[in-house]
Amino acid sequence: MADPSLIAGLVPEIIRWQTPLPYMRRTATRDCEIRGRQIGKDDQVLMWYVSANRDEDELTDAEAIDIERARTRGIVKTCGSAGSADHAMAS
Repeated sequence: MADPSLIAGLVPEIIRWQTPLPYMRRTATRDCEIRGRQIGKDDQVLMWYVSANRDEDELTDAEAIDIERARTRGIVKTCGSAGSADHAMAS
């Protein structure tokens, strides 16, 4: 790699783009509203990481892999060991 400093952006961008976990189901603990939809306490909610990680409201050109992409609030991190992967890639 011509610029090893780019590795720090590679791991989170690849995890964002090709998420290892497609979805997760949760139970709402209280009534709330998300993007105009009512969610009731004890309703089952399905979170699609693939969709969230490609949210055009949060990312410009979300379908592209961009290892220099500025980190944007609201983008899901799906891998609890991403920090370890960053460290291993940098070594």
